[in-house]
Amino acid sequence: MEPSVNKAKRMFFKVGDLGKATGISVRALHHYEEIGLFLPSTRNDGGHRVYSEKDVERLQQIISLKQLGLSLEDIGRCLSEKAPPLLETIRMHRQQVLERRDQLAQLYDQLLILERTLETGATPSVQELLKTIEVTTMFDKYFTKAQLEEIKTRRETLGDEQLKKYQSDWADLMAQVRKHTKAATDPSSREVQALAEKWNTLVKAFSGGNAHIEVKLGEMYRKEPTMREHAGMDPELYGYVGQMMGYYHKSKV
Repeated sequence: MEPSVNKAKRMFFKVGDLGKATGISVRALHHYEEIGLFLPSTRNDGGHRVYSEKDVERLQQIISLKQLGLSLEDIGRCLSEKAPPLLETIRMHRQQVLERRDQLAQLYDQLLILERTLETGATPSVQELLKTIEVTTMFDKYFTKAQLEEIKTRRETLGDEQLKKYQSDWADLMAQVRKHTKAATDPSSREVQALAEKWNTLVKAFSGGNAHIEVKLGEMYRKEPTMREHAGMDPELYGYVGQMMGYYHKSKV
């Protein structure tokens, strides 16, 4: 009696099945095909796309290279000229994930520091905020790499003593603004506008006078409620600050 031979069963996917299995939209898969980046091995009798195991390997390379920051055009060029072995691509991708893991761990530590500071009722130091800005991936949505590097350099330039002074100044200023918020003081009043002047001065100390960083900082706080919370600004206080600074900037036009 001859021994039986177990042949590995090959897998094939239709485009919808591949999309469900990978989490990649069918629209994206169609786009990859349109630009010649990812083509099905064959089509069945009904004319439907059929992807093989080799196709899945290529898709893995495409996704890994995309995660490494390459554009679809660069990925196509890379794979058409001399595609790196799948093992090499996976190793590069794993290394990037490792770096991101370290960044997220660093971010977690910084946010924990801010959380504990805010739980005591104190205001986070400028140094803590700057450090959080440096490591948080959220800031990639709003700041360029050059701006993030500038923020980092600014923190180092200020030095410990100056940072402690700013911490004290921010704590005093936030307390005064919160007092006027609760009292519903007219934000255009002379007294509140004097606080707006101090606020503007401290923001410029943070940004180093870079107007682009200030604009992006404002955009981030406007769109990211969690960042406002980490800075110790509840919705009422944030709204009041917006009015206060709105009158301030109008008076400077």
